[in-house]
Amino acid sequence: MQLELSPSQPINGKQLRRLHALWHRWAGGFALSREADRQLRHHYVELFTEGRAHETLELSECDAALVIEQLAKLTHQAETRLNQIAGTAAAQRGNQIDEQAGGKCSTARVHFDVCLRPHRQVL
Repeated sequence: MQLELSPSQPINGKQLRRLHALWHRWAGGFALSREADRQLRHHYVELFTEGRAHETLELSECDAALVIEQLAKLTHQAETRLNQIAGTAAAQRGNQIDEQAGGKCSTARVHFDVCLRPHRQVL
């Protein structure tokens, strides 16, 4: 089912909520003041629309869809990088645990209990 978006109709409520949700997922960690957050969001709106809109409420339905798509990409990229960083940190920590256990575990995360808690009884 394809939605008909109009370049002449203003951003609708559902799009506005989605845009703000994506924005906060992406930029929420920047710890910006309310005004700085607003200015940065409006900068991205202007950038993504190539100057057709200067702030969120000036967006048409079509431009809002474009901004939402671009924010979704930014959010996905940022979350992917964060997951990669977390995975790398966990792997490094796993290697440290493995070294502390005298190298007895080939995969410290899987064998955590075996290596670090040898006296734990299995019922």
